[in-house]
Amino acid sequence: MTFDIWSDSGAGKSFLGVTGHFVSDCEYSKYQNVTNFFVLIYYCLGGVMNTVALDFVNFEGSHSGENIAKYVKDIIKKYGLYGKIIGLVADNAKANDVAMKEIAQALKLDSKTYPTSEEVHFRCFAHILNICCQGKGLLVVACDILK
Repeated sequence: MTFDIWSDSGAGKSFLGVTGHFVSDCEYSKYQNVTNFFVLIYYCLGGVMNTVALDFVNFEGSHSGENIAKYVKDIIKKYGLYGKIIGLVADNAKANDVAMKEIAQALKLDSKTYPTSEEVHFRCFAHILNICCQGKGLLVVACDILK
C-alpha cells in the first residue's frame, strides 16, 4: 500500500491518496505464512503486479503522524485489509515515521507479521531521487539510507 498527502495552497485543502499493490496469478495461499516481503516476491515472480487506487479523500486537520495514521487505518479497515498488508510506502517526512509506528501497532493487532514500523515502512525511492535532482540531496539520502 502506498499513501501520500498533497496540499492545494490556493484552495487551502489537502488530499490523501492511497493505492494498493498486489500480485495476482500467484498461489498466495501457499505462502501466506511467509513474513519476508522479498521471499514472498521471489515465490510469486510468475505473477502479475497490479496497482489500484483505493481512496482519494479530503485530508482535514494537521499533517501530524497521528492524524495521518487515523486516516490510513480508516482506509485499511474500510477495505478489510488488516492481516493482508505486507508493507507501506510513503515519503520520508518525519510525520510518516510517527504514522508508521501507529499503523504498525494497529496491524499487529490482527497479524503478528510486522511487529515494528521499520519492517512496515518502505521509503519512497522516487521521493529520494527527487530530492537528489533538486540538489538538496546526497546528504539527506545518505542519512535516510543509513537509518
